[in-house]
Amino acid sequence: VMIAVSIFFIISGIGLALKMGHEDKPDWKKFYLGRFKAILVPFYITWILWAIYKLIIAGPEAFAGIGAKSILCTLFGADTFAQLYTPVFTLHVGEWFLGALVILYVFFPVLYTLLKKYFVPSLAVAVAAYVIVVITYSSAIPWHMSIVTRMFCFIFGIAIGMHPELFDDTPKWMWAAPLLVIGGSLMIPPCFSDMTVSLGVLSITILLEKCLCICSRLGSFLDRAAGISYYIFLTHHVIIREINTRMFGHYFSKGQTLIYFIIEFAVVFAAAIVIKWIHGLALKLVSAKSSKEHNNIN
Repeated sequence: VMIAVSIFFIISGIGLALKMGHEDKPDWKKFYLGRFKAILVPFYITWILWAIYKLIIAGPEAFAGIGAKSILCTLFGADTFAQLYTPVFTLHVGEWFLGALVILYVFFPVLYTLLKKYFVPSLAVAVAAYVIVVITYSSAIPWHMSIVTRMFCFIFGIAIGMHPELFDDTPKWMWAAPLLVIGGSLMIPPCFSDMTVSLGVLSITILLEKCLCICSRLGSFLDRAAGISYYIFLTHHVIIREINTRMFGHYFSKGQTLIYFIIEFAVVFAAAIVIKWIHGLALKLVSAKSSKEHNNIN
């Protein structure tokens, strides 16, 4: 799980840096607006639909404890993340990942600018800070959920994305990437696994790029999968939590477990498609309204 969490934040940094690399002068206002539309709008849609479901199933009691602080955190997609630090109401949409990711997106322009101007010193400071943090870490919050340790993975991802020339030639040692991730995670203390995973992701990313060049069909498949992955992320946590809560205490055979898993996957996938459709429709309506208002002004 911890390895998957690290990969999640590293890939996020890679994606943003690659996108910014195509712009001579980044438009940060456009960046924040784009992140809002792509990240928070689907979150709001999912949250509202899940709130309606909980209201129907459990009634008003499902929202006991909600207050101004909870609503404010929810507006930023950080209600579950905030719960790690202070008591707030949450429906667990997006889990803690989303809140941490939103915070990192807020700091992305600063991190990107520093790496662009002072690449080596900035990366060195990030590594040194990470080492100091994990050695002295004493918080009750699991270290892999800390915004400080997630910041390192995000920065490393940005660093990879800022240098796409790494993909031009594949050193032979890169083929040892899986061993680097697995072996390193076993041999070094867990608190330092982010470094091992970061190096592993770097090498695996290069290998995947080579493989996708050879197999364009797989690349097309991954593009389609990526198009719905965020919606699956938003829906699967709450649906799995709901199903597991209702199934807790019941015994199931292997066959029954497999059937429930298939049903669970189908429900999550269907919900993700619905959320994506509503999201697309909402953006079209807003765009059409903006165009109409613009034409009226002119």
